Amino acid sequence: MSNISRLSLANRAVVALITLIIGVFGLLSVGNLKQELIPSIEIPSAAIVTSYAGASPEVVDSQVSVIIENAVIGLEGLESTSVTSSTGLSVLRVSFEFGTSTSDATERLNNAISAVEA
Repeated sequence: MSNISRLSLANRAVVALITLIIGVFGLLSVGNLKQELIPSIEIPSAAIVTSYAGASPEVVDSQVSVIIENAVIGLEGLESTSVTSSTGLSVLRVSFEFGTSTSDATERLNNAISAVEA
């Protein structure tokens, strides 16, 4: 047997104490690690919901959905649009390129919708 093995077997209490101290320091240091398991991701997308009470899906599509979609199609950084028209309701989902600031995209959308309202 090597000297370390003999020393460890002869001083079991010291070895247990050292192991316990190392374990406590390990647990304390885990709390101080700067690690992010789930990073925050900002997805640049929005939904524009409009209502037109009592209107058929065809009327909502032609008088609301198409007009709003045409207004937002030219926006900078726009990746895709998706429109759903149903009885009295229009939902336009817009997605911007990854990396686009959500606040900038929202401001551009608000400006485009304001132009339609005017």
